[in-house]
Amino acid sequence: MHNRTLPGSILLLLLAALLLFPPGLLRAQAPVAAPNRVLQLTDGKSYVELPPNIFDALTQATVEGWVRWENLEYRRFFDFGDKGLEMHVRGDGPQMNFLVTEPGGTRHRIEVGGILRKNEWCHVAAVTGPGGAKLYFNGTLVGGHAWTGSFSGLAGKHNYLGKSNFNTTDALFIGAMAEVRVWDHERTAEEIRAGMFQTLTGNEKGLAGYWNFDDGTAKDVSPGKHDGTLHGTPAFGEEALPAKDSLRAVEVAQLAGKVTGPDDTAANMDVFIREGSRRLARARADKNGEYRVTVVTGTGPIDVYASGRTHGAGESGISLKPGEERRVDLQLQPAQLAGRVLSADGTPLPGIALELIQSKDDTAAFSALTTEAGGAFNFGAQPP
Repeated sequence: MHNRTLPGSILLLLLAALLLFPPGLLRAQAPVAAPNRVLQLTDGKSYVELPPNIFDALTQATVEGWVRWENLEYRRFFDFGDKGLEMHVRGDGPQMNFLVTEPGGTRHRIEVGGILRKNEWCHVAAVTGPGGAKLYFNGTLVGGHAWTGSFSGLAGKHNYLGKSNFNTTDALFIGAMAEVRVWDHERTAEEIRAGMFQTLTGNEKGLAGYWNFDDGTAKDVSPGKHDGTLHGTPAFGEEALPAKDSLRAVEVAQLAGKVTGPDDTAANMDVFIREGSRRLARARADKNGEYRVTVVTGTGPIDVYASGRTHGAGESGISLKPGEERRVDLQLQPAQLAGRVLSADGTPLPGIALELIQSKDDTAAFSALTTEAGGAFNFGAQPP
């Protein structure tokens, strides 16, 4: 019979282990979830630069990510391409713009008014390809365009997160972003919604770039290994992204029309949409005077107007229903608010600050200027 008694040295080791590690601590511990880090660009001096030409072969693509704008004035989530040859998504007040500029300067726009809010996490997805351009907000399609191109028609010399290609003096993004992904195909609405709340491995089919910032860098986790270069002093902080049931849902309507002037079309004129004194959107008419903009519904009646130095047109009290497509054509007419500011003895007063207030109950200045030489001022044509 074999002796099954454990050697004394082993017994001593087991006894020491039990004293140092009580039985409860010897049980297998559940893995600790990795912290969710996000890219924080908060000083207006920082951004991420991705390698050049990394998307040039894509004839279709989806760029998506979580974004939190702290400042909404012309701040870009991403801008891929070059000056005058680019693709970007930016905030413009409460408006979100998806713009593509092709060779030759032709611009294709998707503009959605009244959709963005400061310091609110939202999911943005911009899709391009044979199926046309599409813009999604929190998994909901909020705008489209017939343009069927993608990155292959652009020169991707400068690919930025948080910086503009248009002008070196343009303001940098202020806020945070996370889970930035580029796919080599047009993602469907179902695929976008299904993937919004998932952390990827980096090996998913069709993934052309993936920057999740979890390791505190701008490393590309996809097989492409398109690691980003940090400029300025970006931070990587822990922030919780929204849960599915906490996302803000939106419903939208389409507003379109044509701006015509005394000499037929009014090309490239800005068309403004506002609710009271609050600007919801600004749409740029094309070379034919046609404009189109998406507007988030659920607000009060809106006003639509176009104005220049001497002519203007508008329509007020428009109520839009979700899913509605409304056409509002604008015929410019001579109209302007101009004059001179004089002292009591008739002396012109240059350098006087003037504010245009919508009504006696509205204390917000609709427009402001300073009188010129000779006391002259010109607010131009004003909205209805």
